[in-house]
Amino acid sequence: MKPFVIGVVLICLLFGAVVAQAYNSYQIVRLVVEHDPVASKIKQSFYEYNPRLSDKEVIYRTMIMYVTARKYGINPLLALSLASVESSLHQDAVSEDGAVGTYQLMPIVQNMYGVDATKYDENVEGGIRFLADLIDRYNNLTLALAHYNGGSNPARKLEVNTETINHVNKTLSVFRQHIGAYSENMTKYALN
Repeated sequence: MKPFVIGVVLICLLFGAVVAQAYNSYQIVRLVVEHDPVASKIKQSFYEYNPRLSDKEVIYRTMIMYVTARKYGINPLLALSLASVESSLHQDAVSEDGAVGTYQLMPIVQNMYGVDATKYDENVEGGIRFLADLIDRYNNLTLALAHYNGGSNPARKLEVNTETINHVNKTLSVFRQHIGAYSENMTKYALN
């Protein structure tokens, strides 16, 4: 009987250590989100757009967006601005055209980056990576946003229409509000 009891105690200790580690990791991430002004702004936006999300879900989504933006050299506030305009930060958003998730990824973009747009972390990865590639290609934030909205198929010519113009203007306006700056050349603010 003693080996069984010892085994149970060891399992409980090991499981407790794993739970404690996960709890401590969450607390560390939470502290970063609360004390970094950019991450804090992203977090606040999630609460405004999605008041039903749990605190843990908001922290998780904030960190995924923040870290992914930094990974691809994009200002996290630009990533936030684009997602706000695309879906109001709703991962369950689906457009009439078939765009899915927070970054409203079309099937062609999902295939280009090998992401499942129904999964938040993959949607963010695909959306931010696509935006970074477009900024790199055009070296102009306005053109990159226009292509993000109206021309996700690289083989097709971009058709600039009222919807695309409005999308670009709205995204740039939200981004300007977030960074508190106005400039004709917003590209320099887009990169990190």
